[in-house]
Amino acid sequence: MRGADRSGLELGKSMATIDHIISRIDEAVRASGEVARTGADPKEPLPKVEVEVDAAPTGRSAPQMLHFARAGGEMARLASEASARAGHFRIRELELLDDEAFVAFAYRTVLGRDPDPAGCNELISRMREGRLSRSEVLRTLARSEEGVEAGRGIDGGVRGRLVSLIRHLPFADRLVRRVVRYRRLFRHVKQLETRLVDDAAHRRQVDTDLGRLATELFALRELVDRDATSSISRDAYLAAATNRTFGVVERRIANVEWQHRDLERRDDAARAERQSFQQHLETIQAIRAVVEAQARSVRGLMQDYERALSGVQDAARLPGGRGDADAAHSSSITATQVDDVLYLAFEDRFRGSRREIVDRQRRYLPLLRSLDPVRDAGIVLDVGCGRGEWLTLLGDAGIRARGIDMNAVMVEETKAAGGDAICGDALAYLREAQPGSYAAITAFHVVEHLDFALLVEFLASCKRALAPGGAILFETPNPENLVVGACTFHLDPTHLKPLPPALLAFLVEAGGFERTRVIRTVDDLDLSVPEGGFHPSDVGDWFRVPPDYAVFAVAGSSGS
Repeated sequence: MRGADRSGLELGKSMATIDHIISRIDEAVRASGEVARTGADPKEPLPKVEVEVDAAPTGRSAPQMLHFARAGGEMARLASEASARAGHFRIRELELLDDEAFVAFAYRTVLGRDPDPAGCNELISRMREGRLSRSEVLRTLARSEEGVEAGRGIDGGVRGRLVSLIRHLPFADRLVRRVVRYRRLFRHVKQLETRLVDDAAHRRQVDTDLGRLATELFALRELVDRDATSSISRDAYLAAATNRTFGVVERRIANVEWQHRDLERRDDAARAERQSFQQHLETIQAIRAVVEAQARSVRGLMQDYERALSGVQDAARLPGGRGDADAAHSSSITATQVDDVLYLAFEDRFRGSRREIVDRQRRYLPLLRSLDPVRDAGIVLDVGCGRGEWLTLLGDAGIRARGIDMNAVMVEETKAAGGDAICGDALAYLREAQPGSYAAITAFHVVEHLDFALLVEFLASCKRALAPGGAILFETPNPENLVVGACTFHLDPTHLKPLPPALLAFLVEAGGFERTRVIRTVDDLDLSVPEGGFHPSDVGDWFRVPPDYAVFAVAGSSGS
């Protein structure tokens, strides 16, 4: 009897121990589920959600505001009740809310009701696109009919009104959108980093709980082993309890593994967003550096203009006793000289030195050498020869060449360098030329100065003046490069508009030329392989494409 009583007592104690362990496991599971739902630290109780609407600065800490963001709709409900009592709130307290919780808070606080799906989705979409800031969302709701009837005030909105005013300035709206989007991205990255720290702390706590449960489970298994000789009913009960305990532990382990994988995915996403933000920042800094460099260049050009004007005026001053007619004639000559000298100064600063231009144009020599009319000692006509760099290259290569330009100062400089150049209108010169007079016609940075009708006539005149098998080679700024199309192209006030490669190639083909080829890189100079083309894969490609391109085409078997 005594042995049976002792056995029953030990069985009762074992059952009590098992029930206690299972109860603790269930409590840990429920607590862990609540922690996973809220993202709070499992060592600390969840803070009570409060909203202060006093106009004085609040003493709320960043962790408390993060708990407000996690509280979501409940926080918005309590805040709206508090603001209804006080009549106003401060938007800077809501910086850590996500977009959905912020819109819900705004509706409940300003309009006193839950948000409708259509209006909520519209506001969230416009915020994420950078078209509305948070202060502008609050002002939009406050100025609606419901908001006016509710009479809710908004404290601290001066900066929001200033941003709204800036948005209406010319060309500023896009910049403001990008700044707002980058601020939002930066805030999201900071939130992700804070949540990752909290999740890491939660994972350490879960590991600690699992270790404690494993220790108690091993103790339970030792107790079961000691009482292995007990009755069949006791063994069955212990087996069922053990299986249930193992099942709970296995589920918790699976849940922890899933949370670990989720943390890794979120960490990868945070790193990707941070890298994207850094790339956008570097792109903006590069554009800013280019704009500042061009601004410095423009200032230098103005200084060169002032020096050129002063020098020409000094040279044109007449000695005493000249008549008014001579003075008027002298002023006319001075104005023409100023234009030519000024453009020469512009070329020296922005086009580059003679050596730089020669190095750039040297790559086109093999194309001209491949033409039969050039090999037969035909003449190459360079339209807009400028300072004569291309004529010098052709002469050194043994190719006969002649240049024509309307700038008398540049023509004299070309002649002084030993080049064959004439001053005059190239289009009129080509009209009077005999058909088949030239082996090739080249033009570097000329076609962008012509309007559409003159460009079409220029192509037709070139076609007529070329010998059979002759070719044209036109180089012009490449608007596929966004810095060129948006900035550097407009440095030359005589430019009309940029010509995309596809447009110029089409006009050349429509003018009767054959084997048209767009040359962007050195690889495109090899006529035995297809041209490379332009196939951007990201926004950076639009900044890396070469700033100039050329179109090469052959006149065919006969001119017309």
